[in-house]
Amino acid sequence: MAEEFKQMHEHLRQREVAMTQLLTLMTTGVTTATGAIAAYVFQIISSSPERITWWHCYLLLVPVPFIMFGMKMLTAHRDDIFKIGYYINVFFEERFSGPAWHIRLAHLRYMGESQDPAVYVAWTLFSFNSILFVISIFIWTKEVSPHALVIVPVFFVMLWQSKQFLKNRDYIKDAWIDVRNNEG
Repeated sequence: MAEEFKQMHEHLRQREVAMTQLLTLMTTGVTTATGAIAAYVFQIISSSPERITWWHCYLLLVPVPFIMFGMKMLTAHRDDIFKIGYYINVFFEERFSGPAWHIRLAHLRYMGESQDPAVYVAWTLFSFNSILFVISIFIWTKEVSPHALVIVPVFFVMLWQSKQFLKNRDYIKDAWIDVRNNEG
């Protein structure tokens, strides 16, 4: 049992490190890509605005799928962290009166989790790309264009992913309690 307890905590640490690395990679990659694409598009706009076309504007949205994919991956890691944490809570802390970190932590969970800022980072990256896209569309068409509406469905996907990332995961603990009770 003690070895399993150590292994579970090691898996927790690995997931937390992976989340940090993934968030850093997503932020760095999207920021770099956005900077390069924006430099290209706005260089064309500044040197010869008549050359700008619709696809130049849409290039500014290329990083957005990477933000969405990154959020999906971060959510999967967060789900695993909760599964492991609740497993430790149900099978070690409650059952054997072991270390009570997760039991005590539950009282503070309403304050948020250490990975919660990932949502703000993703929204910042999405907003920045969307603003650059709308600005480039406005420069290209000289008016507010229906092209700008392209970001609306993406906005709702981002909203859904944020909700998934921040959702309450107490159902996982309930599932582990059912497993424990069925084992006898």
